[in-house]
Amino acid sequence: MRVNVEDVIKAVKNAAKILTRDLGANESDMDIEIKASNRDVVTKYDLEVQNSLIHELGKLYPDVLVIGEEDTKDSGQVGESKFVHEFFLIDPVDGTTNFVHDFRHSSISVAYGKDGKILLGVVMNPYTNEIFHAVKGKGAYLNNKRIHVSGHGIKDSLVLFGTSPSTNDTHDRTFDILKHVFLNTKDIRRTGSAALDLGYIAAGRADFFFELILHPWDYAAGIILIQEAGGIISDFNGNDIPLDKPSSVVAGNPDSYKDGIKLLKEA
Repeated sequence: MRVNVEDVIKAVKNAAKILTRDLGANESDMDIEIKASNRDVVTKYDLEVQNSLIHELGKLYPDVLVIGEEDTKDSGQVGESKFVHEFFLIDPVDGTTNFVHDFRHSSISVAYGKDGKILLGVVMNPYTNEIFHAVKGKGAYLNNKRIHVSGHGIKDSLVLFGTSPSTNDTHDRTFDILKHVFLNTKDIRRTGSAALDLGYIAAGRADFFFELILHPWDYAAGIILIQEAGGIISDFNGNDIPLDKPSSVVAGNPDSYKDGIKLLKEA
């Protein structure tokens, strides 16, 4: 593979400085714009991070297509034709609502792929300087230390989940599922950054993840992180997750995934 993961990590680290530059900034200074709903917003920082990544990656790999969240339509449709050759898929700030509220749990996510398959992923939490990365066939790492999914079964699982906040027609279903999952697992958490959630599953910090609707830039890097850490990731029906349109996402270690996906279908 000709894309060097260290190049991607360096670009992400440089972009992360933008997010930590103005810690505690007032919302009025963020140039917040509403996208699909008031739960789906973009700030000037999202755009600045994305532009930084496009610039740095574009210099190093000018013939690789760069697709950023803020370049797509509100529907999240990317277009299958864009994944025929090489591509980078970027989420400049995963957890923008957290960022706006100075909650300090957001991430930068970059995935590299070819012929419709993710081959490399990097996710960074700029507040903790934790960098998750994975390369196809070479394992998953957190700050260059090898990581692996946990061995907990679903009853002993700490479950992470998302609420698909910008998709109003999923909320009742999400919380119906959530009650059933809560009653049959150890505990639940909602963090606000799916990319970090998937990194945490890969590192064994949590055991199972689900969300009814996510966009490709939310989970692209997480696909390779989970797979290279020994886990399983799919949609709710057990199918591969598409890169050209929104999808449900389920992830876990082999045991928690097998029984967890049954829980979702029972609810």
